[in-house]
Amino acid sequence: MSVRRILIADDDPVLLEMGSESFRAEGYVVTAVNNGAEALAQLNREPADLAVLDIDMPHMDGLSVLRKIRTSLDGQISVMPVIMLTGRRSETDIKECYDFGATSYIAKPVSWLNMAHQIAFTLKASDDALALRKNLEMTARQSRIKDTVMMTLQHELRSPLHVIKGFSSLLTESLGNRLNDSDRMSLNLITEAVESISEKMNKLFLYSEILSGDFHLRREFTSVQRIVSRAIDNCLGLANERGVSIRLIASEQKLPEVECDEERLLICISHLLENAIKFSPESSTIVVTLSLDSADDSVCLKIEDEGEGVDETQVGKLFVPFLQGDSGLTRSSTGLGLGLTVAKSIAELHNGTLEITNREDYGACVTLTLPTGISSKTAAA
Repeated sequence: MSVRRILIADDDPVLLEMGSESFRAEGYVVTAVNNGAEALAQLNREPADLAVLDIDMPHMDGLSVLRKIRTSLDGQISVMPVIMLTGRRSETDIKECYDFGATSYIAKPVSWLNMAHQIAFTLKASDDALALRKNLEMTARQSRIKDTVMMTLQHELRSPLHVIKGFSSLLTESLGNRLNDSDRMSLNLITEAVESISEKMNKLFLYSEILSGDFHLRREFTSVQRIVSRAIDNCLGLANERGVSIRLIASEQKLPEVECDEERLLICISHLLENAIKFSPESSTIVVTLSLDSADDSVCLKIEDEGEGVDETQVGKLFVPFLQGDSGLTRSSTGLGLGLTVAKSIAELHNGTLEITNREDYGACVTLTLPTGISSKTAAA
């Protein structure tokens, strides 16, 4: 680190000389002036790393200099640490120093050894604060860049995908029987590829919204059973394609409505079902169970499959974004590894929980628990 510069301003020539020598002995470059006006002029000519100002000085007192420093348009000067020196000892005078923006306050007579320690500590704290500000500014800048990139991607990728899917459908419909089996298969593959890319993009953009804090829930009291039924309907095509059946078991006890964003919760449950289907063997059954946990007034959704289950030592990693449970070049499943991450984020935004465990015999069990919001509903009424 370069040599630190200290400005000391005091109209007492003895104190000014002693302070200057003490600071130089600690390795600082020192500039000494005997009034407030000179202190301000010196700072404008050459900013310092720290200023030591006497409160009572001619031409311009220390508090006036401090006010000028804190309102300076020069970012380096405005955040510079300032230690005030004074013979005043009342609480009002001390409070006035801090109200004006002083970093610290030292009463006369000065202990130069203690002053040296305080300057070293103050400079270290100032360096840490500066580093934190730079990190926060960099994070904010990166966030703005990321948001811009994501918005651009949404526009620039979705538009051509819609065009490709549209022309594929148009060719299929317009050519009809004139298409041979190979051509028809090629057009179907194009449509399926576009739909797969669109699905991955939607998950990516949704996760980006959650991370950026731009994700807002539209809460209303809704039947979870209806949302689960909708999710099952959404996943029937994939289930039939994989040769997997889905069975819904709803509690005989009437379930209370849950305060939630229905469309977001639909995405959450659909992702959980898709994940279960993806890892289920052919001709197996996924059991979806809805029940009420009266102990904490929550609705419990369980999705149990007949797959290989999960490595319990790796359960935590299942919710890490872009990490596949079935990894490697030969993995049987495809995707961005965002389905479970998005589902868990949506569950937690609803003050719910999402857990994955192994069943006693075989297969995995995903448990989504959601508070019913009974107390808040009663209060609203």
